[in-house]
Amino acid sequence: MIDLQYQIKIQDAGKILRALVLSELLFIVIYFTDFSFGHPVWRISELFDLDSDSSIPTWFAIIQLFMIGFITLLVAFSQKTTPPPSKKGLIIFGLGFIYLSLDEGSSIHEKITHEFYNNPLVPYFHGKHGIWIVVYGIIAIIITLILIKDIIAVCKSFSREALIFALGMIIYLTGAAGGETITFFYIDKTNPFVYCSEVIIEEFLELSGASVLLYSVLLMAIKKSAFLNQTH
Repeated sequence: MIDLQYQIKIQDAGKILRALVLSELLFIVIYFTDFSFGHPVWRISELFDLDSDSSIPTWFAIIQLFMIGFITLLVAFSQKTTPPPSKKGLIIFGLGFIYLSLDEGSSIHEKITHEFYNNPLVPYFHGKHGIWIVVYGIIAIIITLILIKDIIAVCKSFSREALIFALGMIIYLTGAAGGETITFFYIDKTNPFVYCSEVIIEEFLELSGASVLLYSVLLMAIKKSAFLNQTH
């Protein structure tokens, strides 16, 4: 019975992933259609602007990142949960993604760019952009070093989930940091079609990457829950 319930939950997680990605593809279709017809309805343009901080796709991204952190914290504070990963690791990981959801909604990384604007020790792109990538990169390295034992343990105990998570992180970072890097070095923003295409690729990678990350966290939570049910 437990194995059957476990499989059903795994299937449900897969359905959630497919629903998320289909929603993101719908955002892309609406955005490109609106662009192609010259933004005929301004309300649709505002609601589905992939390059806006106050649109439905942005809200969607905020919720996804928050859920990754929230589910991780639920596992961390469950009385039955056992390592790996450690409770400390789960809390740091969960809070980290909740912070990213706040950043997505309030553009904290842009404020960080302004804070380090005149700091000669921090490299930046042309026009003083991209400083946040360096700052966040350093923070990510420090957190990785702090959690290295947890990361190794998770890779051993949850190898499939860890692989899916790594894939999601690569996709997400390619859109977030990679997309911005390409924008400042290679994209001609004066060409509307080229810029629209860049926005679509960058935002879809971020959204779909977050979906894969959420899927991997769901799988780990389900797997840990199934194991606990078998041992209690």
